[in-house]
Amino acid sequence: MRHGPDMRSKRSRRVARARGFTLLELVIVVGVIIVLMSLVLGVGSIVVAQSENRQLNAVMTIVDSAIAEFEAQTGRPIVFQGQSSSSRYDHCGHAADRYDNLGDAGFYYDVPYFPYRDDRFTLGLDDGGFGWAEIGVCPPWEDNTSYIRRQWLAATLAVLAQNPACAEILAKGDPALLHNVQCIIGSDGRLRALNIQEFVDPWGNQVYIVFPGRPYHPMDAGEKPTPGEPYKGIRDQDGTIQNAQEYRFGICRNGRP
Repeated sequence: MRHGPDMRSKRSRRVARARGFTLLELVIVVGVIIVLMSLVLGVGSIVVAQSENRQLNAVMTIVDSAIAEFEAQTGRPIVFQGQSSSSRYDHCGHAADRYDNLGDAGFYYDVPYFPYRDDRFTLGLDDGGFGWAEIGVCPPWEDNTSYIRRQWLAATLAVLAQNPACAEILAKGDPALLHNVQCIIGSDGRLRALNIQEFVDPWGNQVYIVFPGRPYHPMDAGEKPTPGEPYKGIRDQDGTIQNAQEYRFGICRNGRP
């Protein structure tokens, strides 16, 4: 039987349709898909990170505004008890000539170095305290020097919350970042909310507060750095003494936490 040109043309088209994609073509297609997915994921990660940073900065601004409101109402800086001579204030925010590590009677402070050793924080709410130990304590919310740094911000938030105007400002914070501490207390394994507020970043890390050192005093001019206290006698740009926390984490600006 004789096959004409039309028959050969139709057979060629059928063979071409049955051939499909080559391995090279499949590799190219998969490569393009991977590149597009990488671009989408990369842009998405950047957008999420920027959103989380904005969320964190917004709460930091809220806490800073609450501190500013507190200082405006009291007419003085919020006072951190500190421990070393470079971080302690007296009640007026002026430098005292000498301090000891246990504190001097007559010096008032808002935020104690050891909150769990201060009755204002451990007494129950009905007794005029902040009720930190009213439900119970658990690591790291206990009297343990290993966790002391994270308790300073919680103590600061507790002091601010007693002021109605400051409490109103703090209430604007994102509850995902600024919220009550939850601990497993007791043998039933249930989470219980303590009367303690904590501030965590969007990645679950604790946010710390760094207080400025006390105001610089002319007597500090003769002090020299000593082993273990490399910050001793060093004056910051804002006229305060650089303390251990500033030396480790960064200098406070304008004499503010």
